[in-house]
Amino acid sequence: MDVWNRVEQFCDRFGLRVPILQAPMSGACPPALAIAVAGAGAMGGAGAVQDSPEHVLHSATNMHRTPAAFTAPARSLSSLRAEHQWAAVDLLKISAEGAEFSILDAVLTAAEPVSAICVEFAQPVAVATVHAAVEQLHRAGYTAVARSA
Repeated sequence: MDVWNRVEQFCDRFGLRVPILQAPMSGACPPALAIAVAGAGAMGGAGAVQDSPEHVLHSATNMHRTPAAFTAPARSLSSLRAEHQWAAVDLLKISAEGAEFSILDAVLTAAEPVSAICVEFAQPVAVATVHAAVEQLHRAGYTAVARSA
């Protein structure tokens, strides 16, 4: 299947008018921006892991007169693989602003078939915690190819 067919399938599957997926980066992608992106026909992603529910609600409510409450579903990798009948995942990018450790643990404990994992470790966190996660990845058969301080 060529790339344009995949783009069309992506847009059809998620009801998008444009094939854009906004990265949910905490501090850079508030709920209001995600709502505006979605309103323009793309897939919005709010980086709200470190925000309180009240902050997310306030941010979302103040933009374009959105409803006071909404549901933002969270899915496990195994449930997504099952739903879409993916045998494996080529690349898993984790940027979860502090939740990366529990996500990694769940993925590795379930022995999810992932070829490559890219993790952004949020700060501040003890260096020993990051080292332990890297060691956990190493024990699971992954090799570190890059790191930055």
